[in-house]
Amino acid sequence: MKTIPWKEDSLLYHSPLIKMLEAKEVDKESFFVGKEAYSIEDIISTAKKVALHLQENGFQSGERAVLLAAPDFDFIVALYAIILLKGVAAIIDPDMGSSLYLNRLKQFSPTWIFIDYRLALLQRLGGLRFLYEKFSKHPISIPYLKGINYVVMGTKVPITPSLLTMKELKKPAFSTVSWETAYKKLDFLVTYTSGTLAVPKGVIHSDEGLMNSLSLLATKIRTFKGHNMVSHLPHFALIGIMADVKVFLWKKEWSPAKRIKFINHYNIHIF
Repeated sequence: MKTIPWKEDSLLYHSPLIKMLEAKEVDKESFFVGKEAYSIEDIISTAKKVALHLQENGFQSGERAVLLAAPDFDFIVALYAIILLKGVAAIIDPDMGSSLYLNRLKQFSPTWIFIDYRLALLQRLGGLRFLYEKFSKHPISIPYLKGINYVVMGTKVPITPSLLTMKELKKPAFSTVSWETAYKKLDFLVTYTSGTLAVPKGVIHSDEGLMNSLSLLATKIRTFKGHNMVSHLPHFALIGIMADVKVFLWKKEWSPAKRIKFINHYNIHIF
């Protein structure tokens, strides 16, 4: 990763989603992954660091980024960093199979992929990939593609020293920030349908459209103030934060028994 010298000014995008975060009680713990608790300030400050480092490493306004990582704090931070850089994000589920995944990837045409370290290992180690695909009941195959900038999420992969890592991107960035005025019609998020069509079908959400949708859902959830929310979908955390409820993330492969225990322990009422 490049070392960022002190800059007088770096331009970041002041989107409605960022403004919404800044208007909240930023010191309040509102996001939980496992035993770790995070405040809105944790999200904002870390996303700024990641955005500045990505910018220094070549991320340009309008570039497209795919998120292929576990639902956790770094996922949320990466999502907000893409917002700050005026990027366009897509969340593509690798569980859909390599053929459908590649169809969506080809259509979306990303410049960046934020990838879970385990998927990065399988990309680079043919022997490990062979054993995994042979013995796994539901193997996920994500081929390595040249010409794309990869950011490894989770932990550093020793065999891919040239790749950026989320850990490096979260280091302090020595730069002051100048904010670009928000343009509400700006495209931000592409969500794909779960169908198996050869030609992928997706929806493009603008800043304004996404904010309106999140606001409607948050209004409904806000009536349950004091209750907690859980999901395996990290972008649902945005809804919970807007609604001022505590948001917990769990893994979608958890058994019903484990989910029930979690629900009772953390007083979950919103799913």
